[in-house]
Amino acid sequence: MNFEREIIMILKEVGTNGMPLRRIALNVFNIKNSLFEPLDQEDIYKEVGEWLRSTSAKSGGSVEKAETKGWYRINPNSAKVQQLLLEFHPHEEDEWMM
Repeated sequence: MNFEREIIMILKEVGTNGMPLRRIALNVFNIKNSLFEPLDQEDIYKEVGEWLRSTSAKSGGSVEKAETKGWYRINPNSAKVQQLLLEFHPHEEDEWMM
């Protein structure tokens, strides 16, 4: 499964400090898990961890390592992130969400 969109959305909400891998994986699990399509939490943790490690190793990756060991944050210099952030902005008719 590809959790890139969910991970970027989560990291966007937490801001520049970032979040530890375990919390990111838990949030992805809570977003994607359902009664009709149950997922294994450890599998999600492994996949999210692999994606975060591989993406943060790239210079223009969507995420980067934070100062604290095991923490990740969104990379504001990434072109892909900038494009996705434009898509996350609420529309005028969605003002009730603010």
